[in-house]
Amino acid sequence: MSRVLAPAIPPWAFLSRPFAILAMLSSGAMFGFFYAWVSSTMWGLDAADPNVAISAMQAMNASVRNPVFALGYFGTPLALAAVTLVALKGGERRAALLFGSGGLLYVLGVMLPTSMFNVPLNEMLAAVESPLAVGRAKEVWQSYSAPWQFWNSVRAVAAGAVLLLAGAGLPGRARSRGETPRVREADGYRGGVPAAPTRADPRDQPPRRPYSSPPDASTIGASDSSQSTTTPTASRTAAVSDRTIQ
Repeated sequence: MSRVLAPAIPPWAFLSRPFAILAMLSSGAMFGFFYAWVSSTMWGLDAADPNVAISAMQAMNASVRNPVFALGYFGTPLALAAVTLVALKGGERRAALLFGSGGLLYVLGVMLPTSMFNVPLNEMLAAVESPLAVGRAKEVWQSYSAPWQFWNSVRAVAAGAVLLLAGAGLPGRARSRGETPRVREADGYRGGVPAAPTRADPRDQPPRRPYSSPPDASTIGASDSSQSTTTPTASRTAAVSDRTIQ
């Protein structure tokens, strides 16, 4: 029996799940960041004095430009794209579709509103010199807070959807639903390790014919001799019968 070597597991097969977990955690971090503004921060600023709200928002907008935020904000689409490529190379089409859709949704639903609406509003607010008169401060804050919160809610919803897509696209979940694994198994191998031999079930074997012993040589000889002795006698009897009839 020829021995078949087990297929070597390619390096990218080990990167799929770690990259997927990293992308999911990053998506969750950005969802939590935007959700915190929706659920508490902006409501608290709306309830505060307008001059206090303007000064506090200016300080937070300036402080958010840091490496920690940049790692999550710009790293999330890169992680999603990396998982998509690795999943495609490994044959995990379902995971690639989910993570690819998550990356596209992140760009369109998070990054695009940020650059087109939230950042311009932040720059407009940064140009305001406070303190202002009470009426003017209230007007400035209301003109800023309402549209900023709307587009931030859009970002929060999009980031939450990205998180759901990343969670649904984890490679382990894709394989548990019957998807083709990343490394196809060779015949007789499971995960690159030779499979244990299986014993055949006796009930599956075809029925055997009953055993019969070979004929005895003495019996064969006796049968032949009896045939040889009776044949001349039968011939003479037939000849006598013919003469009598004539």
